[in-house]
Amino acid sequence: MSSVVTTGVLDPAPYDAYARMVQRLLDVPVALVTLVEPERQWFPGAVGLPAEVEAVRETPLSHSVCQYVVADASPLVIEDTRLDDRLRTNGAVVDLDVIAYAGWPLTDHAGLVVGSLCAIDHRPRAWSDDDLAVLEDVAAACSAALSERRLRELASESARRAHDLSSRSRVLLALSEALSATLTLTDVAAALQRTALEQLGCLRAGLWVTDAHDPIRSADLPLAQPATRGMLRYVSPAGDTWGSARLNHALGLDDSNPV
Repeated sequence: MSSVVTTGVLDPAPYDAYARMVQRLLDVPVALVTLVEPERQWFPGAVGLPAEVEAVRETPLSHSVCQYVVADASPLVIEDTRLDDRLRTNGAVVDLDVIAYAGWPLTDHAGLVVGSLCAIDHRPRAWSDDDLAVLEDVAAACSAALSERRLRELASESARRAHDLSSRSRVLLALSEALSATLTLTDVAAALQRTALEQLGCLRAGLWVTDAHDPIRSADLPLAQPATRGMLRYVSPAGDTWGSARLNHALGLDDSNPV
């Protein structure tokens, strides 16, 4: 089971229009554009829902008939749900008075069935071929709208990833160029600091190096930290004015400090 969206948020206006179209053309009290997820169904388009359901626009799967459209990946047409062994105890039938049901699959951009466009009546109804033809046509249009929206989302996500990749590449190139001119560890610290400030917009940046075999004395550590095995030592670049880094030039190599 796949969902065309993961956020559960869609502008209801166009999808409500599809529901109203079904309600008007099939003369039913309730019509829904339903998307089915692993633990719920929700309604980007709806007309005729009870007020308490309209307020949240979703129900658990215990109150879902549309889930069977998705599970079977095919239309579901029921004249009287109370006579159907699979549906008679469903919460939608018991609590929401879903008696006659006709649901047509909604597909996403990949062709997967993700929901149902359904017409609901509160009394038994024999759905005609014309009814189902209308439902199929409107479902095709609604699927196209859902697919187009998802494709726009994917394009936007791809653009963001491309921008992030370009930004990372720019930073790595700048760092590589800066490091190419270094000869000493102090030079490396200066190159790292300059790149971080210019390319990443950092306020401060510094380099601490580790030596797990470097003996450390309590006197080397700020704030009378207990002696540990190994240490982190700050590498101060030329012209360094970062007082806090110089104050913490020696840090114990333990879980309280980054490695």
